[in-house]
Amino acid sequence: MKKLVIASLALISSAWSHATPDVVLSFTQPTAAPIGAHDPIPLWLTVSVPAGQSDFVFDPNAGFPWGFAASDIPTTGFDSSFTNRTFTSYSSASIGFGETCTDGAATTMVCNTSPYGIASGPGFQSIADANGLVHISAGSSVSVLAGTFYPSAAGAVPGQTYNLFNAELALTVTGTGLDGSGNTVALTGISFFDATCPSLAPSCTFTRTIAAVPEPGSWGLLALGLGGLAWELRRRRI
Repeated sequence: MKKLVIASLALISSAWSHATPDVVLSFTQPTAAPIGAHDPIPLWLTVSVPAGQSDFVFDPNAGFPWGFAASDIPTTGFDSSFTNRTFTSYSSASIGFGETCTDGAATTMVCNTSPYGIASGPGFQSIADANGLVHISAGSSVSVLAGTFYPSAAGAVPGQTYNLFNAELALTVTGTGLDGSGNTVALTGISFFDATCPSLAPSCTFTRTIAAVPEPGSWGLLALGLGGLAWELRRRRI
């Protein structure tokens, strides 16, 4: 499987760290009426904090661990050659969303063989204050636009149903570590947590169906109907 971090649009394959902050992530509108083959698909996600849990707080200016538990912060990250190394120091953090792709699934929206590409949305920036602080109180929820899927020029396949198996919160941290020679190198690490559909079952996925193209016979009947209407309008004007 691969995970796509929407915020950076970087597709990276790895055994990422999985943490467990006390939030619930869900698709705001998992299903909808059929859409056109060239229609964009907005991906709205709802972030909920159960009553009785601690508030969800992320402060990009607070320094390590930025409002999270220290155990939620990834201890390893990738250098510029995609070698996984241990952090010796941290410098920044950001939060966004990630998505799961099963390779070879042409009907999964984020896979390489899919007719869809994705552009990042405002995400948590839409609810952050002027300093970037994100605060969701216990017992409340917010919906944010994580991204928008855009079809290729050829469009999606009429009659086909496309799906997104999983979306997750993504905590991205940057810092430094040491390479094999003891030199300091820049690292980026990501923790994914609170998946919308850990089982990847069809019943909990995000799906959109492309409207089927009318059969040739239907087009003929439609043309006859429009032709009759035009003739009737012409007769009335005379």
